[in-house]
Amino acid sequence: MSCEINKRGFYLFKVLLFTYIFIVFFIINQNKCFADSSFVDLLFHIGSTQYTSQSENKTVDLAPFIQHNTTLIPFRTILEELGYSVQWDKRSKTITASNESTTIILKINSIYAEVNGETRILAVAPKIVSERTVVPLRFVSECSGAFVSWDEEEKTIHITQYGKFDTGKVLYNEKKNNQNTLYTYDGNGINSISLENKDIQNWYTFKGQVFLTVSEQGKENKGLYLLRGNDLQLLLEHFEMKDSFEYNDNLVILGYDRVKQYDILCRFDGKSFYVVKDNFFVGKRFIFKDKMVISKYDNNRRYSVVVIDKTSWEPTVLKDGFIISDYAMDNNYVYIIGNEQEGIKKPLVIYDGNGVSSFSFKVVLDDANVDIRKVVMFQGRLFAVVDGVLCIVDDKVPIKIFFQDIGAKVRYAASFIQVFNNKLYLGTAPNAYFYNEDYVSINKPGHFIEQKGGIVEIFNVANSEIDIINANSYITINLGTYRKLIQKFEPMEIRIEENILMAWGKDSDTFDMILYTYDGSTVNRMVDIVKINNIISAGGKTFLDVRDKNRLDGTERNTIIIQDGLAISNLVVGFETKRWSDLNGSLIFTGYESSGQRNKVYSLKSEFIEQLGNFDADYWQKFGDNLFISGLNKENGSSQLYKFKDENSLFLKDNIKVLNIIKAKGPYYFIDAVDKDPNSKTLESRILLIYDDVSRDFYRVKAGLQITGMLYVQ
Repeated sequence: MSCEINKRGFYLFKVLLFTYIFIVFFIINQNKCFADSSFVDLLFHIGSTQYTSQSENKTVDLAPFIQHNTTLIPFRTILEELGYSVQWDKRSKTITASNESTTIILKINSIYAEVNGETRILAVAPKIVSERTVVPLRFVSECSGAFVSWDEEEKTIHITQYGKFDTGKVLYNEKKNNQNTLYTYDGNGINSISLENKDIQNWYTFKGQVFLTVSEQGKENKGLYLLRGNDLQLLLEHFEMKDSFEYNDNLVILGYDRVKQYDILCRFDGKSFYVVKDNFFVGKRFIFKDKMVISKYDNNRRYSVVVIDKTSWEPTVLKDGFIISDYAMDNNYVYIIGNEQEGIKKPLVIYDGNGVSSFSFKVVLDDANVDIRKVVMFQGRLFAVVDGVLCIVDDKVPIKIFFQDIGAKVRYAASFIQVFNNKLYLGTAPNAYFYNEDYVSINKPGHFIEQKGGIVEIFNVANSEIDIINANSYITINLGTYRKLIQKFEPMEIRIEENILMAWGKDSDTFDMILYTYDGSTVNRMVDIVKINNIISAGGKTFLDVRDKNRLDGTERNTIIIQDGLAISNLVVGFETKRWSDLNGSLIFTGYESSGQRNKVYSLKSEFIEQLGNFDADYWQKFGDNLFISGLNKENGSSQLYKFKDENSLFLKDNIKVLNIIKAKGPYYFIDAVDKDPNSKTLESRILLIYDDVSRDFYRVKAGLQITGMLYVQ
């Protein structure tokens, strides 16, 4: 009898142990998630056939209902919304649902299910109700990695699932009904921060951190915040970030303190935030040879130019009482024109960037009427156009330059100055052949020499010496050290593109508008160029968007001109360029072609290709070697998205109007767009998509968002 009791106890123990192990195993496996790449946002109401999927209203065949505390729903609706491909075996009454990572097998009237080959026990078996097969909603949702929440009061089930992409962290801000919400997606899930009655004014990312200026609606109060996890940390109250840029492996932030009522210079090194200087108002600034030069003043209205280098964040004064108004730089110098704090003088300054002392910030003219774009260093001498006259600046004195012509020394009225291929080029105005009456002993010709403007090419000034006549200094550039490259020409613009000197202006005799190009040896010309709108270089060629004259009928038109080596010719006549980009040596451009009376997209690299024949591009954004173009294809009336790489175009998506694209990590892009699919229930709604540039797939993150900005966190 005792033995029988012990046996029964032993068997009971085994059953209990097995049950315990099974329950533990079941609980552990119930918590397993097999997520795929789809984004899911579903809202079901018990007893209602109406539900929403990413803000789209839809209908289910049989309303969800509750049995034994388990919500049941038609299998095809829930599984397909979760991104599964579904098969129904009528003979065995088996449902097989599969996606890229998970396979679920369910049988009618069986509490046993399989998930990736593992057996699971269901609280309620799938069944057929009103000729509809229903399955446990929570079970299939959580097996796919979705999160299920139940609202007892509203009797609603909210199902959310986030696709898994290695995008890095991406922020997007939504403003709806005057309320702001900041969302962060990190590749695994989406978190949200309610900003309530606050607005994001601007933001900047640096070393994985995000700085934001946030204001209170209807108030002047603003603050500088740092995004920490899923919260905003206040750094400076009553502060507005006005500008930010990177220098010396730091993020430099310029902003205004509304309480103290002055600007503050701050920096962030990736770990800590520092106030470098307060009471520090910033004007013009630039970075040159690893030095940050700032024109600043304080509340006491003390003006100065300071410099910060990489050895210290303490500003060092380069010059007190000076305000930078404009500057231009080459590889060796920064040319600066400015105003003194008191008086009306406008000194000309050269900064060499070699130090932080005042010796590197040299005033070369105490007061100069100078266009800073007409100052150059040539053969160790500083040339400047002062009051319309070419001068060499020596010991703070502008010394006028005369050219030794045949029978006379003459002076030109200068309009442009440029250094090209180790030569100095001077653009001269017509009727400006001056014989300075102050220099009575300078030889003059016995007859009038008409000078109608042009381009003078100067080879050498090394042997030019300073002469003095009647206490006036001047320098003569002798014959053989210069030549008149182009004559009878009034230049209106001179620039250098792709190692080609370009001069555009008016013929002084015929008044024709002419474009000259010069490679250092050969001069080419093209007539009837009324206006140059824009210039771009791509693939060793230069392209000019111009307005030209059609001599056949006397009308003006828009044309694209190509300069390829020494050859200059029309590329597209009667074409009004709207946008263009250099894409790894390919020129991609769009505009209106008058002959066909339509907008087109062209490319040119190895050959000239009409890419899109009747396409109104309204979005144009370049990311490295990729160019995204979105617009209306008027041939079929569809809004489309294309990607260009080199001269190759790739159709990406139909029925989409792109508003903004940002580049995320790896092959991923985030796209804020408007749904233009006429068959979609979210037609004309905003949609947020992820685009995978490797698989070329699009994944809808959310519909119905009103995004005001997106940011990839570097």
